[in-house]
Amino acid sequence: MKAKESARIITPELTDLKIIADQELIEKLEKIRGLLAHKTSQLSHCELLHAICDIAIEDLKPKKPSQKDLQNVDKTTAQQVCLRQ
Repeated sequence: MKAKESARIITPELTDLKIIADQELIEKLEKIRGLLAHKTSQLSHCELLHAICDIAIEDLKPKKPSQKDLQNVDKTTAQQVCLRQ
C-alpha cells in the first residue's frame, strides 16, 4: 500500500507538505542534520530540506570547465589532429 502524499497551499509563500517517511529516510535526514550541525544547530525540517536542496542543486548543476580543463581539452584536440595527419 502506497501512503498518500499531499501538498496544501496555505499562503502564496507557504505550502503544507505531508509525506510518510520510512525509517531509512528518517535516519538519512538525521545524519544530514548532524553533518550540518556545525553550520546551524537545531535545524527545523524546513531548514533541513532547504539545505539539502541547496547542496543537491549545487552538486547537480553543470559545472563550468576550469582553465586547466580547457587547456587539457586543447592538448587532447591537438593530439587527435596530429594523429589524423
